[in-house]
Amino acid sequence: APCHIETASLDGETNLKQRQVVRGFLKPNSPFEPQYFEYVIICEKPNNNLNRFKGCLQYPGQQKIGFGKENLLLRGCTVRNSEDATGIVVYAGILLPVFY
Repeated sequence: APCHIETASLDGETNLKQRQVVRGFLKPNSPFEPQYFEYVIICEKPNNNLNRFKGCLQYPGQQKIGFGKENLLLRGCTVRNSEDATGIVVYAGILLPVFY
């Protein structure tokens, strides 16, 4: 299911943007179980372009699954009209706490 985000603090736009989980990442109505996550994440290096993002998930021995900005929640955006969001942190510093 998609979630909606507001990016006003990033780009000044107050309209809601839709984001969704990467196709094939989760089965519908299934919880994310990080202990079973075996994908390798390949993505571009961090940059200042908010309107472009490219990456893929590679599961050992299977085809790559591409993803883009429609799957990305940026730091500073606000999730709206959604009970929860499941995702993966792709850019993190060494001081980032991890919560399960």
